[in-house]
Amino acid sequence: MSDQTLAYVEKDGTWLDARVTSRDAENVTLETLEGQHSFTIPADQLLLANALPEDGVEDMTRLNYLHEPALLSNLRQRFARDHVYTYTGKICIAVNPFNWQVSKPLYEEHVLLKYLGREMGEQPPHTYAVAE
Repeated sequence: MSDQTLAYVEKDGTWLDARVTSRDAENVTLETLEGQHSFTIPADQLLLANALPEDGVEDMTRLNYLHEPALLSNLRQRFARDHVYTYTGKICIAVNPFNWQVSKPLYEEHVLLKYLGREMGEQPPHTYAVAE
């Protein structure tokens, strides 16, 4: 496994981005990307990171690795780009932006009309797609 293999490690209830620095049959050594901490964990507890596109993925069932830190990372990346809706299969996850400038345009009539009569997945994630 190369030193560019990215993963997550948990420290004090927080998921940290890390890189794999070594691995054997039983253990994996990870170093946080900031280089401040090193961890050794059992190999069967390794949580690899997905290579995400700039906007993240619209449907998290397309991620190679489905575990808590991978899902949270994708949601965080999409939220940073003002994509407040993300699918996980037929489930639509909404991350509240607490920003009316982001939210208000999502509920205008022309947006609703884009989803009328459409199958889920034909348009970007939205509660209107679930309702249709």
